[in-house]
Amino acid sequence: MKKLITFVICVALVLTLSVPALAKCDNTVYYLSNLFALSYNGAESNYGGACREANIPDNISLIIGGEASHETDLNRGCGNDSNYIRLIRGNSFDASEAIRDLVVLYLPVGEAAPETIERNDICYNVVGGYSIVHDYFIYNKAIWENVFGFNERHDGTCEYEVYLYYTKDTRAGEPITDLKFYFDYENRNQPNLIPTTDGEPANFNHGYGGRVTYLQILREQVDTGSVFAGSTSIAVVCAGVVVILAAGAFVIVKSKKKKQSV
Repeated sequence: MKKLITFVICVALVLTLSVPALAKCDNTVYYLSNLFALSYNGAESNYGGACREANIPDNISLIIGGEASHETDLNRGCGNDSNYIRLIRGNSFDASEAIRDLVVLYLPVGEAAPETIERNDICYNVVGGYSIVHDYFIYNKAIWENVFGFNERHDGTCEYEVYLYYTKDTRAGEPITDLKFYFDYENRNQPNLIPTTDGEPANFNHGYGGRVTYLQILREQVDTGSVFAGSTSIAVVCAGVVVILAAGAFVIVKSKKKKQSV
């Protein structure tokens, strides 16, 4: 009997200590820790197939801006409606792994882009990406490019190429949590748009004539909802179990004392 009571008390104690930790999950945030581009042809729905062909893990195959649609296409309005360019993100709960800043470099077509640039004495690395090559809507090859040009897939001629750079240097600012799409020139005054190296809002279709596309940097904390969905309910359940176990232990003790008194 003593062993049973001891066991019940130990379980109750462990669950009691677990409740605050589980409840704390609701306030956990994720940061933008990885970023690369994905270019593919066909229908928007081919995004999943493109990810599988490129062997992109499920935990980082998250599209910047939400679902695969025209609203998350960096090739929007460029005359090739069957080619899509997405930005794919990776998440981390560790702020030390977060991307801190982003900047865009415009270069004349034909001029090689460097893999790193320096801005305000901080080193920035170029964003790479996958180009999915296929025939008759059957994917057959994923090509990784260390330096991804956002205008290379456009039909016709481009005056400039667009390259995206990132840094995780803590001097560059607070951790980035997400990016938000803005279209059309009228939105160029939105705050915290990714800038060019000259400090102007960066248009990802610059030099081609496609739809003006900006990306806004967000640094506020993001609710991880889907990642820790139900953590509050788990904590409530654990609390209920604690109460039941504690009550059970109390009844057992009282019952034993009553028998001894008899």
